[in-house]
Amino acid sequence: MAEEDVTDGGRVAAFASIGAALKAARLGQNLDIADIAKKTRITQRHLVSLEEGNFSTLPGKTYVVGFVKSYARALDMDEVDFGNQVRTAYEGIGDEGFAAPITATNDISDPARMFPKTLAWSSAAMVALVVVGYLVWRSLVLNPATMSDEIAEAVAAEEAKGATVSDRKTEAGPANDGPV
Repeated sequence: MAEEDVTDGGRVAAFASIGAALKAARLGQNLDIADIAKKTRITQRHLVSLEEGNFSTLPGKTYVVGFVKSYARALDMDEVDFGNQVRTAYEGIGDEGFAAPITATNDISDPARMFPKTLAWSSAAMVALVVVGYLVWRSLVLNPATMSDEIAEAVAAEEAKGATVSDRKTEAGPANDGPV
């Protein structure tokens, strides 16, 4: 346990020295935090945390390395060296200390997170209508045996009356054999 305290103290000191070096370089160039925030597109609160060596408030190891390298690049410093210093300070620590806390996102006890009952019922009704519509369409359009039986019955009924196919053409008007 004493070794962990020493290594944690060493990490804190390493983070503080990285932050102090970045802050000293920024002040040496007479730049404000807002100027660095514009150049790096990193929020000012993250930049302040970097300068203070308070890396535990930052999003994660990968982001911290990127933030430090961007900060160093904005100050025309050796970004690779600063990135290596941060990686060295993070060795053996893992991401578990810097991960966001896991929260329950689907808490059923919270009524604000529940879907309204009307939405569920109306969705079910829409699905039922689509299924019924598909079944009706399928039975009318995709069942050619029923349609051909009805046509055959109609032709048989007309033939029973004594009309032929050629009679129907003349009754309907002149046949149009060519293109329109």
